[in-house]
Amino acid sequence: MQAIYSFPEECSSFVINRNYEIISPYGLKSLFDLKIMLTSFCEENEIDVFHDRILKKKWLIKWPKLNLYKQPETNCCRQLIQSS
Repeated sequence: MQAIYSFPEECSSFVINRNYEIISPYGLKSLFDLKIMLTSFCEENEIDVFHDRILKKKWLIKWPKLNLYKQPETNCCRQLIQSS
């Protein structure tokens, strides 16, 4: 369960257990709102992991309706937005 808290983005931070219950420490709102939001854990510990995942997975290119939300202004974020 602790591993879910350390996921880089909120929309990926959920599991469905054996009883088909959804466990989502950050909620599901960002998933349904098509927002890629940095988790508080990642913001404090692994911001580079978040940026690398978005670049490597090309989410903003594959799904153009996705939005980066509340991201720190960095060269990586500018590059991600410009490439979409």
